[in-house]
Amino acid sequence: MLVYLQVPPAEVRVKLGEAVIVPTRDRIWRIPIDRRGWFLLNYRYDQPAGHSDFSTHSYLELLAKINDYRVEQKPGALKPPDMAEKIVFVGQTVTGKADVGPTPRAPSVRWSWCMRIS
Repeated sequence: MLVYLQVPPAEVRVKLGEAVIVPTRDRIWRIPIDRRGWFLLNYRYDQPAGHSDFSTHSYLELLAKINDYRVEQKPGALKPPDMAEKIVFVGQTVTGKADVGPTPRAPSVRWSWCMRIS
């Protein structure tokens, strides 16, 4: 986030139990955190039909588009979404499925990850 917003780490202030304060050229971002430094990212709320704050893409869709457009260079292939310089959440989107489940490393782990594609 700091690289994207072009903010040097030395300018960020952290007040545990209150917020992370990130000053940018346009505004001051205030990200609420608890006493442990954790914050809640609410990406599961009801939205009006046809509106979404986050675009979603199936893994199969992405693989097919990348293969057709970049590898096989098929004429008329759909261009994959541009994810450069974006923050990408990788996880399940199925309705009714829990966000916690077993992995080879632990019996109960959250199944959502966040990464930045450069």
